[in-house]
Amino acid sequence: ENKLKAIKARNEYLLALEATNASVFKYYIHDLSDLIDCCDLGYHASLGRALRTFLSAELNLEQSKHEGLDAIENAVENLDANSDKQRLMEMCNSVFCPPMKFEFQPHMGDMVFQLCAQQPVQSELVQRCQQLQSRLSTLKIENEEVKKTMEATLQT
Repeated sequence: ENKLKAIKARNEYLLALEATNASVFKYYIHDLSDLIDCCDLGYHASLGRALRTFLSAELNLEQSKHEGLDAIENAVENLDANSDKQRLMEMCNSVFCPPMKFEFQPHMGDMVFQLCAQQPVQSELVQRCQQLQSRLSTLKIENEEVKKTMEATLQT
């Protein structure tokens, strides 16, 4: 009778062991995959849409950036200082037109319109005129050099 109890207990143990192994096998092979599918809730689909949206935005940004760079390159190639200066002077001609000449305004009937001087003052005026003419010719030479430098700079 003890032997019978031992056989029954062993059989019960083997059945429980087989049921446990079958249950564990079913859990890891079938149920776990189904549980993950249930918990997924469209994660991969949502992630895919988000990444596609991101890629689309980046591609559009890249295209827009290239179009902007092309526009800047075109603008750089079409720069023309002389025509821009001319256009500015035409648009704002009142600013760049010389004013009217200053006219002689006689004081208390003084009608002398020209310089006139006695001998000591006349020699001072002649000397001053020569100094001014000398300075003017020096400034003209300097101005021509600056103009040549500016034109050379604008051509490069």
